[in-house]
Amino acid sequence: MPAFTSRLPILTWGKTYGRKQLSGDLIAAVIVTIMLIPQSLAYALLAGLPPEAGLYASIVPILLYAIFGTSRALAVGPVADGDYFRSYLTLLPLTNPCFSR
Repeated sequence: MPAFTSRLPILTWGKTYGRKQLSGDLIAAVIVTIMLIPQSLAYALLAGLPPEAGLYASIVPILLYAIFGTSRALAVGPVADGDYFRSYLTLLPLTNPCFSR
């Protein structure tokens, strides 16, 4: 059984998860969702994908990390992708002559 719980950390810390933590986590979930939905839709559209793809790509990693992650504090979402996108736009003129300024 210890090997199984090492693969699913939620089984270890979930036993001590209380109502006080749940209320704080629900408030955080609402705030993150308010920011997550428009960001994930925008990133999907910028990538030329349907908006639903952005929602799936932002929700699934959070759920998977909640189950398989080793930390109870989650810091995942589409906000980190903005750095990659800005880097791409900055370097694009250097790598492709069609996009020179």
